[in-house]
Amino acid sequence: MRKSLFSFSTIAIAIMFVLSFGCNKSDDFLPDTGGQDVSFEIQNNSLLNKTKNGGGDIKCQDHLASYAKVVIDGQVQKISAFYVAGKLYTNTISLQPGNHIISDFLVYWDGGTTSTENDDVLISATPHAGSTFGSYVQNPLNIDFAVKADKKTAVLIEVLCYVPQDQASFGFVYFGAEEVIVRTMNFFGDFCIKSRTDYARSRYNEQTGWNSALGEYIDVPAIAKIEVLRKQGNGSWELQNTFSNSSQGETVKVTYGDYKNVTDSFQMKLYIYVKVGQDFVYKHFKTWMFKDAEEILTKTDSKGKTTYYVLGSCTPNANYIIPAYLNLPEVATYTITGAYAPGSKGGYVDAKLSNIGPGYDLPNGTYASFCADHLIDIYVGVDYRMDVYSSMYPDALPLYARQSKWAKINWLINHIGLEGSNNLYPGYNWSDLQGAIWLLEQPTPWNGHAYSGVPNVTPMMTLMAANANANYTGYEIPTGGWACVIFVPEGTDFNAKSAKVQTMFVRVDP
Repeated sequence: MRKSLFSFSTIAIAIMFVLSFGCNKSDDFLPDTGGQDVSFEIQNNSLLNKTKNGGGDIKCQDHLASYAKVVIDGQVQKISAFYVAGKLYTNTISLQPGNHIISDFLVYWDGGTTSTENDDVLISATPHAGSTFGSYVQNPLNIDFAVKADKKTAVLIEVLCYVPQDQASFGFVYFGAEEVIVRTMNFFGDFCIKSRTDYARSRYNEQTGWNSALGEYIDVPAIAKIEVLRKQGNGSWELQNTFSNSSQGETVKVTYGDYKNVTDSFQMKLYIYVKVGQDFVYKHFKTWMFKDAEEILTKTDSKGKTTYYVLGSCTPNANYIIPAYLNLPEVATYTITGAYAPGSKGGYVDAKLSNIGPGYDLPNGTYASFCADHLIDIYVGVDYRMDVYSSMYPDALPLYARQSKWAKINWLINHIGLEGSNNLYPGYNWSDLQGAIWLLEQPTPWNGHAYSGVPNVTPMMTLMAANANANYTGYEIPTGGWACVIFVPEGTDFNAKSAKVQTMFVRVDP
């Protein structure tokens, strides 16, 4: 019988070669695939193998280890073990040069039989970060490591002795390395770039067809990466792997390990390579959540089942249409200048935007601006430090600001011409637009009485608001259309239910 609650073994991993994966875990030991050999040396640390009550030196297990199961990149590798001069080693497996993630490490005794795992005993394992036992090792799971071609790499892993009553303390979603089904998802996307000039220095201009395309606007295959996360037993999400494509924007093929007899929850996080200020980075745009073998929307073509997405409105038949991207600063200084109601540029007020860095779609300058919530004050001549949002992503706004029904305002500003062009409402003026916006306000719309420079409600205001209410459902801002850039006080809590300063916005071309 084990006399200690837990003890440690130090595992030195000498990484030398490459692992190729199939669709299911085999119960047999994996054959050599001819890549870079990976072996494990397991060394006991006798100092840490003392009994908890101060007894004599003990072993970490009652039985000799027969094999290890290591979950690498979501796939189980079963590796036979042997002893040389009292030291425990494993046979080699293979790994491709590059980055890898160990998400489970378990050591077993085979019960004296090699034909079945029914009598096998788990004798030690590495705990996960955030679990009860995670703090007892220097490097809890998940563990990232890199394999370099023709170069040995050492990765240090520690294990704790395992007793069944301590299962939850290791933080595993599943325990015992049951059979894993390796599932695959394909993702392909388009990116609707408004200005090729903006992306001339990016990796997109390496794509075939970039130089032959006509005009400033261009539709390109998206350069993207997808993170795969699995929900752990303690409720946290752990990164399992990251998949990406090249500058040519090929399909991103994602694989993940789905453990049998366990309900696994997964996230797929989509990051697209876009311009932020003057730089080009991967920015998070969408998260898919699902369980086990559940499928997100796909289309079937020569690539097999593929999930198609588009950033922008240039591919209307995609599975997922992600609103057009605006290269906006995180914060800006917003100042109402001069008189209001009306401003000099055709809006409710004139707003000077400042302290915006170079490269953004919203440069420093003075803009026609409108108010989204009429019952809150904002003062002329005061510099307000503001967080900046796009009306195409209203869920990112604080709770109170989302209640302004931005889909309706998006519809409305795309069906008028502030300077008179493409105007569906002949004879309207700035106050008709501002009044219509206040009539759309939630939860307390404007009562229609003259207020803060806006006259009594007019038939034009009523018509605009009624049309927006009737037509906003499912409305997508078209290519070449307009969106709102929204300003709320810097640092406003995401769950705030009331405003401290009026929610202001300006109209921009996305």
